Amino acid sequence: GIVAMGDVVALLHHLGLPLTQEVLSLPAQAGFSEAEFRRHFLCWLQSNQPQQLPTPAYPSWEDLFMPHQAAGERCLLLPDFLLFAMLDREGTGQLKPGIWHAFASRCLGLGKDAAVATYSFCDQHDLGAVSYRDFRRYIARVHDLRVQRMPEAAMQLDAICQDARAVLELAELPTAVTVQEPGRLAAVSDALGRRGCTLDSKATPSGLEELLSDLRLPSHIAGPLLRWQESISFALSSYGLQAEQPPLTYRMLLGILKASQGLVQTHLDALCGACMLSGIEMKLVLDFALRRPTQALSAEELAGALMAAGVDLKAVDPKDVLLALDPHGCKQIFAPDLIKFHEKFLGKFEGLLSKMAGCIGDGQLSPDQLFPDGRLASFVSTRQASCR
Repeated sequence: GIVAMGDVVALLHHLGLPLTQEVLSLPAQAGFSEAEFRRHFLCWLQSNQPQQLPTPAYPSWEDLFMPHQAAGERCLLLPDFLLFAMLDREGTGQLKPGIWHAFASRCLGLGKDAAVATYSFCDQHDLGAVSYRDFRRYIARVHDLRVQRMPEAAMQLDAICQDARAVLELAELPTAVTVQEPGRLAAVSDALGRRGCTLDSKATPSGLEELLSDLRLPSHIAGPLLRWQESISFALSSYGLQAEQPPLTYRMLLGILKASQGLVQTHLDALCGACMLSGIEMKLVLDFALRRPTQALSAEELAGALMAAGVDLKAVDPKDVLLALDPHGCKQIFAPDLIKFHEKFLGKFEGLLSKMAGCIGDGQLSPDQLFPDGRLASFVSTRQASCR
């Protein structure tokens, strides 16, 4: 049988073999030029290229995350701590799948496939619920995608987040962290009273805007805050996930803001965790700031002091620290607040780790066997020694 020269070359190309000069000289022996051979070979190669697949409905899986309606994009302009507090009205710290799907479809305008995909992104370990940390990860990814497409959106997102953070100061601070300001609730009540309202009056956009203006807080947050709280409440009610809610009062709104404050406090977990692993004494590290009349320091001063004390800050986002400790965007951190946050964090986790250290000793395990991270193993070893 006779084999065509083009098929021989095609076989060599398919096998990944180089076309040597000896092979290229074969066409001349067969009676046609090398240039003609190259032309035939290229034509054959192009005709055998796989056909391009049609473009899928979504150009990439990340496009599933993005709301495809203007209303959904506006919804995600609100900070994650406010949205999560509105969704988690019972304060469980978790969003069940039904709540997520109601939010995704009704508020973000996502289709069924997109709602499922975004939930899977959040609940990566199939725990059956979305935590605030998971929710933050989704919102952060959406914001990253938005900024990639519109770099100017970064400043807008930061400004809205800072203004919303300032509005949280309407609510009383949680007593577990610091001492309540005695006039906080009274100031809100008095400001409402001057306009003929009480804490139990229905919160309206114009009324809330006037209240925020009277208290010198960003008033433009009033409209979006109430509008999306109403939309989320309607979405959950329409899915049968909560009873139809009575009209939102100022007292109820303060409850949402207080819950949001609690979520913002968790933004300090990375910083406090790094300090705990390093075993520093926060009061000693911040002694230079406590001696100042203002007892305040900048974020740069805080980072410098902590790194000098041996704290690893690679996993700490400075924006999270300022969001929690600098509510009015003054670029200053009140040292006593940070110390109290850190003490609360230690009280929460040290007892748990001390108990684990005791169990490790009873089970004849070393901390290194349980914790590959040397810093955490060292920390537990210290607690294990204190239990003896």
